Amino acid sequence: MVRRPGYLAALREELSAHLALTEMARRYLATLPEQKYATLLRRVADDSQEITYWLARALRVAGDAAGAVTPDERIRRQGARQQAVDDQLRFLRFHMEQSVRHFERYVGAAEDAGQRHLWQALAARSQGAFAELSAAGS
Repeated sequence: MVRRPGYLAALREELSAHLALTEMARRYLATLPEQKYATLLRRVADDSQEITYWLARALRVAGDAAGAVTPDERIRRQGARQQAVDDQLRFLRFHMEQSVRHFERYVGAAEDAGQRHLWQALAARSQGAFAELSAAGS
């Protein structure tokens, strides 16, 4: 099946965002002053890494080069400015919520069942991370 440019652009955009989010979650974890949120940050980093894997795989299957996608610089800069743990958790929660919204929107625009399944799985994974961050009271 020929993939429309919109599908590839969405995959690239989300991959770029999640590369940056994974990096930020791991950076926050490495500099965490207290261990209270270590398990949460580890799970968020792992979830974002898994989302990154799924997006990269979908790009490769669609015939595109996932390795050419770089972390979103805007997200990286915003993330680097968050110094307090509460701000870091709020930052991650905001971006996971955005991911949920994006992925749910893409479900409706899917060209076939495979794309729909991918977007649904990504939305569910993001929703899990968002729920955990929300429960932490960030």
